[in-house]
Amino acid sequence: MAVPVQIAILLALGGKLFDLVPLEKMEDAERAVCVEAAKLPGELNARLEGGEEMRDADRKTVMDMARAALEPFRAKPEAKPEAQAPQPAEKP
Repeated sequence: MAVPVQIAILLALGGKLFDLVPLEKMEDAERAVCVEAAKLPGELNARLEGGEEMRDADRKTVMDMARAALEPFRAKPEAKPEAQAPQPAEKP
């Protein structure tokens, strides 16, 4: 696995981006991050491959990419039924 891809996975894990991904979707979600990480800009890839210290902008770029890649895999919160106002009791 290429260094930029490894870094993307580690940053996503450290940023808890995988926390909302259901276990049964985890492999596909990781694959999606890997695919998108391979598309990072050439300059950024070169810096990561070269072992340069990550800039804040680099970290933001990688995290934004990972967040977008994981969005389709996130568990959707179950819809809560709207609370209904109590109905007045009928008079006999």
